[in-house]
Amino acid sequence: MTSAEMHFPVQEGSKLVLRVAGDLYLLGGESSDLVVEGVDARHVHVQQEGNVCTLITDTDCRVTVPWNAGVRVERIGGDGIIAGLAGPAEVSHVGGDLALRQVEKADIAHVGGDLFLAEVGEAVAVRRVGGDLKGEVSGNLSVEMVGGDCVVCVSGGVRLRGGGDIDLGLKGASTEEVVVKSGGDIVLYLPTDFSGRLDLTSGGRDIVVDVQNQHRSMEQENAILTLGKGERLVRLKAGGDIRVVDEPMPSLELDDLLDRMEQEWKTAKPSGGEDGSWEGFAERIQRRAEEAARRAEERVRAAMERMERRGWHREHPAGMWGARVEGWEGEKRPPEPAQPPSPHAPVDASQVAPTTDVRPGQGTSGVSNEERMLVLKMLQEHKITVEEAEELLAALEGQID
Repeated sequence: MTSAEMHFPVQEGSKLVLRVAGDLYLLGGESSDLVVEGVDARHVHVQQEGNVCTLITDTDCRVTVPWNAGVRVERIGGDGIIAGLAGPAEVSHVGGDLALRQVEKADIAHVGGDLFLAEVGEAVAVRRVGGDLKGEVSGNLSVEMVGGDCVVCVSGGVRLRGGGDIDLGLKGASTEEVVVKSGGDIVLYLPTDFSGRLDLTSGGRDIVVDVQNQHRSMEQENAILTLGKGERLVRLKAGGDIRVVDEPMPSLELDDLLDRMEQEWKTAKPSGGEDGSWEGFAERIQRRAEEAARRAEERVRAAMERMERRGWHREHPAGMWGARVEGWEGEKRPPEPAQPPSPHAPVDASQVAPTTDVRPGQGTSGVSNEERMLVLKMLQEHKITVEEAEELLAALEGQID
C-alpha cells in the first residue's frame, strides 16, 4: 500500500469495533496502537468512547490491532482476511469471502461468500455461510448453515449443517459429539484407532463403510455401527450417500490459498487511487453481486439434479422422498446388541441394522418431493431469496437436534 500509516492510540483493555465498506485485511500486532494503511485520512473515522474504540471507513483498508485485543467486526462490505489474533474475534456481516488464520476463537454471524479457516484454535461458531466452507479447527466447530459444500478437518466436537456435499475429517482423541446434516453426500474420515458409535442416515440409500480392515456396502437408509468401545457418538444424516473411511483426509492446501490472498494485499494499490476516490467501487459491488447470484443458481441447479436423480431412479415408486425416514427426534431405533463388541472386534452384520421404510403419511417429520419442488420453483421465479428458501426447507425438514 502506498498511503502513509495512521496511528491511533487505544486505551488498554478496550474493545475494538470496525465498520469497513470495502475489503479488510485485519492483523494482530505488537503495537498498542490501532494502525490503518491504504486509505486516505479523509475516509477514516476513529473514536474512543469509554472502553470501546470504533473505526469506520468507506473504502478498502489494512488495519493492525493489538494481538490480544478483543475485536468486533460489525461489517465488511467486500472480502476480509483476519489473522494473528489471540483475543476473541466477532464478525457480524461479510459481503464477500472471509479468511481466518491463526485466530484463537471466532464467532461469525453471516458470510455472503466462502469461508476459510486455517490454524483456528479453541472454538469457531458460525451462523450462516452463503458459499463454501473450507478449513481446519483445533477445537470445536459449530455451523448452523452452509449454502454450498464443506471440506473441514476438526479435532473437537462438531455440529454442522450444509446444503451441499460435506467432507469431514476427525483427528485427535476427543470424545465430543459429532452431529452433521447434509443436503448432498457425506464423506467421513476417521483415525485408524477411532472408537465410537456411528448413527448413519442416507437419503440416497447407499452407505459404504471401509474401517478397521472391514468393508461394508449397504443399500439402505439407516445403519448403526459400533467401533472399538463406542466412546464417541457420530450422527450423520445425508440427503445423498454416505461413505466412512479410516484414512487421512486429503490436504486442504489452505496455506497456499491464504498466502496468495495475503500477497494480493501486499501488492495492491488503494482502491480509489491516491485521492481516496470511490472510482471502481460500484464495479466491485456489481462483480460481487453477480458472483453471489451465480452461486445461488448453482445451488438451485444442484438441488434439483439431486432430487431428480433420487426421486426417479430409486426402487420406490414414489421416489426417495416417498420412502424417507423420520427425523432424529423421536426416531425409532433397532434394538442394540445384548453385549457391546470388544475393542478389537470386526464390524459384522449384527452391528448393522436397517430401519423400516416410512411411507407417505406415516411420519410427522421430513419434507415431501412436492414441497421441495414448490420451494425451488418460488426461488427460480424470484418470489423468495436463497436465504428464505433455505429457511423454508430447514423448517420443513426439521433442524439438527
